[in-house]
Amino acid sequence: MFQVHRLLRCYLNRILFLNNSNFSEASMSTSPPKTQHQVALVACGAFNPITYMHLRMMECARDHLVQNVTNLSVIGGYLSPVSDGYGKAGLVKATHRKQMIDLALNSVTEQWIKLLPWECDQPAWTPTLQVLKQTQKLISEQENCQCQTMLVCGSDFLDSFGTKGLWLEEDVIDIVQNHGLVVLGRPNFNAIEFIKKNDLIYSLRENIYFVQELVTNDLSSTKVRFGIRSRRSVKYLIPDLLIGYIAQNNLYEKEEGESELAPYTHNKERMNK
Repeated sequence: MFQVHRLLRCYLNRILFLNNSNFSEASMSTSPPKTQHQVALVACGAFNPITYMHLRMMECARDHLVQNVTNLSVIGGYLSPVSDGYGKAGLVKATHRKQMIDLALNSVTEQWIKLLPWECDQPAWTPTLQVLKQTQKLISEQENCQCQTMLVCGSDFLDSFGTKGLWLEEDVIDIVQNHGLVVLGRPNFNAIEFIKKNDLIYSLRENIYFVQELVTNDLSSTKVRFGIRSRRSVKYLIPDLLIGYIAQNNLYEKEEGESELAPYTHNKERMNK
């Protein structure tokens, strides 16, 4: 009976939500976390390789929070590349990805984003939730403050919360509820519609900040790798220094195969305990 009541309540809330003609990205959370006022923006991913879109995503996230959220201070932006143990086909070694991130960051003046190497220095894949908690501790120590890490991602990343086996529900709840998300709109991934249709994410929507880019930008690492394999120019998609580094080290020249990502195996093991 409790489950029936829960489903009915969720359904009624959904109807009210969908009938709210004033709903837009502005109706997401606009108030800062109750106990944390200093925020460190963290983007997790392969960065295989880093592109201008990754940097733009961080810039848009900071810009949105600074302009729309009161009593909140963004103390910095951090890129956390995934470990070699992630298991993704075509993922080059972390040493290369860290070097390319450093080159990209150093190519921009007045840089406020930093490389956070803790995650990729681990021999095995680390769940995103653990990364946020560990990096929160590290950044707080480095900056001599008590900060909260907030996950920055694209709407394609948000959509992955609905992929069976890729995420554990308790991890998603902890990430969104205790850290928060800043989601940048991406072509072909409608974040607002996903939130409306996903019961769990909908219930956590007050901790999600949605940012719509000024221009449509479908740039991705996947397309850069394809361009390199196809011997097409990737100039102005990534910094020139990265193009030289990639050529010098013969990266991304081979076709990518298929493999099972580490989160699937890890989550199966956790669920069977």
